[in-house]
Amino acid sequence: MARVLVCWELGNGLAYIEGLTATGRAIAKAGHEVHFAIRDLGHAERLLGGLFPYYQAPTTVIPRGMALQNPMTFADVLINLGYGNANAVIARVRAWRKLLDFVKPDIVRCANAPAALLAARGTGIRTLVVGIGFLVPPPVSPLPVLRTWAKKTNPERIAAREQQVLDGMNKGLDAIAAPRLASLGALYSETDMRVIYTYPDMDDYGPRDGVRYAGNLQPGMGEAPVWPEVKGKRIFAYLEPAKNIGLVLKALAATGQPALAYLPRPPEEFLRLYAGGNLRITDRPLDLLKTAAACDLGLSHGGHNIVGTFLAAGKPQLMIPNYFPERITAKKIAGLHAGLIATWDGTEISGKLTQLLDDASFSEQAKACAGRVAKFSTEAAIRSAATDVDELVALGPRR
Repeated sequence: MARVLVCWELGNGLAYIEGLTATGRAIAKAGHEVHFAIRDLGHAERLLGGLFPYYQAPTTVIPRGMALQNPMTFADVLINLGYGNANAVIARVRAWRKLLDFVKPDIVRCANAPAALLAARGTGIRTLVVGIGFLVPPPVSPLPVLRTWAKKTNPERIAAREQQVLDGMNKGLDAIAAPRLASLGALYSETDMRVIYTYPDMDDYGPRDGVRYAGNLQPGMGEAPVWPEVKGKRIFAYLEPAKNIGLVLKALAATGQPALAYLPRPPEEFLRLYAGGNLRITDRPLDLLKTAAACDLGLSHGGHNIVGTFLAAGKPQLMIPNYFPERITAKKIAGLHAGLIATWDGTEISGKLTQLLDDASFSEQAKACAGRVAKFSTEAAIRSAATDVDELVALGPRR
């Protein structure tokens, strides 16, 4: 039996904690002791309480106004998340090392937790990196430019920012007397195992060697979907609160089709406005596997897990990205002709919803994509989490 610390440091979203909980249960069922260090405790008690010990992950509150407006690489994303400040990195690494000293894990299983990986260097702890392709960059320097639609780039500035991140990480490693990194990508490539929870077609860096693809990790948690009793094609929208979310709801209602929208903390005015019509709004977490299987068309902001869920279900989708990673994922799906991208414009959203409802080619291509990824399953991905740990246990501690 091994003690496993599941680490989540950066990023937001229910998908993180749901996926980590499901795989944590599989690891525990295999006889291992599982602890969690997680960024957002919002759903911790509901999903982890009474099952696993959990701790607040050492992370940084990012001040407003310090973000790069147009991140080009994974290094730029890390700068936006506080990794452009060497002192902040040192503090994170020290805090994670103290947490590791307290928990004394044999294995750390990291999902978007670079400081946890840094803190584990130079110890006997085995490291396992999991996540979508975006979160596990390849061992190349400079890192690939992900903003492929950018009309102008400055390679020298991009490289300088990557070096800034690397220098900060090495100062953090110096602070705990751990081995330095030769490149940012080495932080990930020098771990014991890399598991990518995506499909090769959806990998942000393209299909690659040196990693194991486990498919999209979307546990079947939550309630069964209930659409309004209206005839037509079922639309499911997985939404996040946003300033202009009313544009999306208005476009959904205007289709006249039965539409179900998951929206956390929906304003009362929207609930009153659309009550009894063809659009039903819920803030109750839904079983996304069942919901995607039952709908005819998906809509989201381009979050990787929900996009992958629609793809595996063979459903065409409309994506309205909010953030850089979502735009990258949306571009992948649009490139497969399995969906369309819209901006925050009500007319454009309505027009593209109509196009997806009327043009059967999108549905046909989505079904073809689903056929290519049918060999993957969430159940197999969850089970493999335990066998991955077993494999690392068999290796013994690092020297």
